[in-house]
Amino acid sequence: MPAASAAARAPALLELRGLHKRYANAEAALVDVSLRLDAGEVVGLIGPSGAGKSTLIRCVNRLVEPTAGQVLFGGQDVRGLSHVALRRVRCLIGMVFQNHALIDRLTVMENVLSGRLGSTGFWRSWFRRFKPADIGEAYRLLARLGLAGLENQRADALSGGQRQRVGLARALLQQPRLLLVDEPTASLDPRSSRETLRLLLELCREHGIAAIVSSHDVRLVMELLPRIVGLRDGSVVYDGPAAALTATELERIYGRDDEPPPQPPPAPADPRRVASALDVALE
Repeated sequence: MPAASAAARAPALLELRGLHKRYANAEAALVDVSLRLDAGEVVGLIGPSGAGKSTLIRCVNRLVEPTAGQVLFGGQDVRGLSHVALRRVRCLIGMVFQNHALIDRLTVMENVLSGRLGSTGFWRSWFRRFKPADIGEAYRLLARLGLAGLENQRADALSGGQRQRVGLARALLQQPRLLLVDEPTASLDPRSSRETLRLLLELCREHGIAAIVSSHDVRLVMELLPRIVGLRDGSVVYDGPAAALTATELERIYGRDDEPPPQPPPAPADPRRVASALDVALE
C-alpha cells in the first residue's frame, strides 16, 4: 500500500464531528464544527473576538460541555465518558491558559510539578512527594524555557512572559499527546511573542505532541504554523495551508468591518504575500 494511502487511513488523534455549543440565553457559540487533527500535527486557530475559539478549545477536554456533536480523542467520544474515564483522558490533553492559571503562593517548581498530579497517587500528591524522574524533567523543561534559577521563586513574583512559560512547562510535564493553547502570546511584546511560539513549536516537534494554538496574532501564526483553521460566528470558514490564506480568505474570516489584530506585525517569511493579504482583508 502506498505511504500516502496508509497515512490517509490512519485514525485521527482528535476529530470533531458536527460540534455545536449554545450557551443559555445566548447565540450559538459553535455551529456544526468538524475538524481532524493527526498525531504530532500543530494547527493555528484564528478568528475575530467572539468567533468561538476559546469555546472550541474548551469543548475538546470538556471544560465546556458541547450541546451536540462528537469529540473523538483516540477514537473515543469524550462526551460519553464517566468522571473517572474523563480524568484519564485529560491526563493526555494538556492546556496552556491565557491567564496562566498558576497558583501564586506556590513556587515555580511546585506549579510545574502540578502537571503530574493526574498521574501521581493521592498520598504522593498530598505530601508533594513527586518521583525523582518527574523532578528531573521539570528542571530540564525550566532550563529549556529560559527559567533556570527561578525554581524556588513564587509565581506571583514573575513577569507575564515568565508566567506563560511556567504554564507551558506544567503542560509539557504532563506528557500529553495533545496541547490546547489559548492565546500564548497575549500581552507579550512582539519579540517575546515570536520566541514563545517558536519554542512551543520546537518542543511539540521534539516530543511528538499535537497542538491547537488559538491566537489573535494573525501575522505570527501565518508565519510559523503550516495549517490554519479560521472561525467566524462559531463556524469553520477556512481550514488549510497558511500559504493559501489569500485576501479573500482573510476577509471571509475577519470581514472588512473588524479591527485588525492589535499586535505589531513581526517580519513574515514572505513579507509581500502576508502583508498584502492582511492589509486588504483587514483594512
